[in-house]
Amino acid sequence: MKTLRQLLREYLNNKAVAGGYSWDTNAISKYVEGITYALLVMPAVAYVLTKSLLLTAILAVAPALPISLTIIWAEYSVDTVRSNVEWELPFFTVLLDVVHDVGGNITHAFEISGKVGLRWISREWSIINRYALTTNSITKAMQLRARVHPSLEFQRFINGYVSVWSYSGDVVNYVSNVEGTYLSMLSSRLSALSRQIIDAVLAVTSSIVIMVLFMIIVTVLGVSGALMYILPSIALVIPALILRVYASIPYIIRISIKHDRWMTVVLGVSVIISVLLMLYYGVYGMIALALPPVLFSVLVTRGVDEMKNSILSLPDLMRDVSEMVKAGVSMGAALERVLGNQYPSLLINYLRKATQFNDYNIDGSWVMKYAIGILREISSLGSPSKALDKLVRVFLDVKALLMGINYNARSLQILNYSLPFIFAGISYVSRFVVSMLSSVIENAQYSLVGLVIPSMNTVLAPLMITAYIISLSLAILSSLLSDLTLNPSVKFMVPVPLTLVLMLMVTTNPIP
Repeated sequence: MKTLRQLLREYLNNKAVAGGYSWDTNAISKYVEGITYALLVMPAVAYVLTKSLLLTAILAVAPALPISLTIIWAEYSVDTVRSNVEWELPFFTVLLDVVHDVGGNITHAFEISGKVGLRWISREWSIINRYALTTNSITKAMQLRARVHPSLEFQRFINGYVSVWSYSGDVVNYVSNVEGTYLSMLSSRLSALSRQIIDAVLAVTSSIVIMVLFMIIVTVLGVSGALMYILPSIALVIPALILRVYASIPYIIRISIKHDRWMTVVLGVSVIISVLLMLYYGVYGMIALALPPVLFSVLVTRGVDEMKNSILSLPDLMRDVSEMVKAGVSMGAALERVLGNQYPSLLINYLRKATQFNDYNIDGSWVMKYAIGILREISSLGSPSKALDKLVRVFLDVKALLMGINYNARSLQILNYSLPFIFAGISYVSRFVVSMLSSVIENAQYSLVGLVIPSMNTVLAPLMITAYIISLSLAILSSLLSDLTLNPSVKFMVPVPLTLVLMLMVTTNPIP
């Protein structure tokens, strides 16, 4: 009969081998077992001290928490390896095709994978090298790693490559065939993001409609004012949705830019100014809440636009380089010549520095790192014209994805721009209904017991905070689903101050 510690250690050992981790499974299982046994006595102690069956029943599940959290952590760690390797595998097959075109093999592709941004594939190569120390054979080490790898696609690719390499040796045709398959799978998986975007749009739309209806009911019927302060907490569901959508977008297509220290200083000063204005002007100063996000969007708009335009220009860059190489120009000379073409300045800057400095590190999106990195490595390997055509196809798929996502997010963008008028209209109608009910109550012959009409001054602050949270969240979500970045441009952030201004106008101006 195995103990809890032994069972947990065996489970963690299997997960560590599958994920390629070096966990101290003995220590982890020891601590989890000790915490679990310590929590077993909690229900009995709680019942003796409180005589509460409800508290005892709640604490009865406490001993299972350490084991459950450990299992969830291990499963998540292994699933991270599987998911990231599968996202990078199509790009690795393209790199391998490039290496084959200049006379190399899979070991050369593994060695330079880290230089072109394939860090999870490079991690697999380090694990294979560690296995090779005991097997004295790279092919056996690759098969051993594939046998326990959590990704079935990686298993099939490695086993198929090693089999062809060992028998027929015609790995070039094998890689060309699987490359087309993996690129098609990549396109299908990326296209599936459109369906996720539609689901996110529907979820956000439903949340906002429910919030607006709830505010109408609370304002008109005069429910306890304390309930109004729960609304901002309910509105925080949308930021949680943003994090979930962001996590579902693979890092290989996210658009990221570098934030310098100057931007942090400016944002810190804007936050201080906003707080001071709210302290001085009270509710009227809440318009200053829009200052930090609007200022942030102004600072990042140019960087986001340049990065996105540079990524969209990658197919044209690859096509120009490929045509020059086919005409007999070397890779180095082709890269020098394309610097004079009309590409975005950021792309030209990256390309110029990459050709001048071999160890230049690109601060930007993963796609840009991969594109510049593989061009830099190709220039040192040779002039593979066939593989360059495959690169054109890869970046055409990425370009089509970015443009398709922007098109599918139009409904969310429309909702973002309509939100200020929705909030203002609902607030105005609520004030009108409250004013009408107040007039009826004042002129009634008998008092209406239990009906209390609230003052707008008591609900103004919660309404403003709720409108601010929803408007800011929707602006960020529009940016995320349109530009694949959490750095919203000015065009997405304009509705935030407009929402606050209109809300303040319709709730403070007298109704005729």
